[in-house]
Amino acid sequence: MELVSTEQGIQLYLALQDVSKNTLQDILMSLCYQVPHAYGLVEKRLFVDEDEVAPVDVTEEEDSDADDDDDDTEKSDVEDESESEGSNTARKRKRTQPEEDSAGPKKIRLRYAICMNCEEEYDVTDNTSESCKYHPGEPEPDDDFFAGHDERTWRDIDTPENREEYPQGFIYECCGKNGEEPCTTDWHRERGAVEPDMPRYNVFTGALYYY
Repeated sequence: MELVSTEQGIQLYLALQDVSKNTLQDILMSLCYQVPHAYGLVEKRLFVDEDEVAPVDVTEEEDSDADDDDDDTEKSDVEDESESEGSNTARKRKRTQPEEDSAGPKKIRLRYAICMNCEEEYDVTDNTSESCKYHPGEPEPDDDFFAGHDERTWRDIDTPENREEYPQGFIYECCGKNGEEPCTTDWHRERGAVEPDMPRYNVFTGALYYY
């Protein structure tokens, strides 16, 4: 197999930047159908087994001494098992493992999702309690930052486009800081997730995946 030269690599990179999303998808689908090895590579990048997904259902541990008095009566068997994680654990993971069905199809799902909080794409297999940084509160335009701007030119200042282009020009009610300084760190939370009993069909393998 002939190696791609540096010049060819640059040309391909530029072409991939300019081509439309639909055209790129058509090319990728065609390659997957015509080249089995290409399909295998794409599948590994886009799909994962359900049991590889990092757990995202977490609860804050209470630090107040007032809750300690009720521990003996409110602890369940599940809570007793979680005590071994240590008293300094800031968060604890809770996950319900899907029931194994040897007769059913293998459960796989999309590997990448969009976070409902930071609105960034993330890998569901690489998600931790420190992955997402965002503001839980609503932003308000900073009058000092936008002082002197002609409203006839700007029209509505508080738009998604302006929030993205001028994060320093918006103050968030949750912390009083601007968009350049997210105040909250958390797990990524998948946007638009469907219930696990709503499978989608993988046209290449015949398997079902859930997302």
